[in-house]
Amino acid sequence: MRKLSPGDLTGALAVRVFRLAQAVQVPMLDRYGGCKSWIELVQEIATDGAAPVLTDAEFNRKLDAFRSALEMGVTAATDERTVGASE
Repeated sequence: MRKLSPGDLTGALAVRVFRLAQAVQVPMLDRYGGCKSWIELVQEIATDGAAPVLTDAEFNRKLDAFRSALEMGVTAATDERTVGASE
């Protein structure tokens, strides 16, 4: 596996998790296996009555920290490129 360098593009996604009103068992199908970020489930899952795992305040606090970390990373990467260019 190759090491990322400051010029490499990466992505980050914040998601909000909801607890389903009823537990659902999803069978492990071969098509779900392997290295995948997202899969499309064969069966529909009812989301009626789903509730957020974190309160709005908790989620917003974590989202702010996530955004700050991303901004710090962008600033650090920009600083590294600027320093490297002036040497």
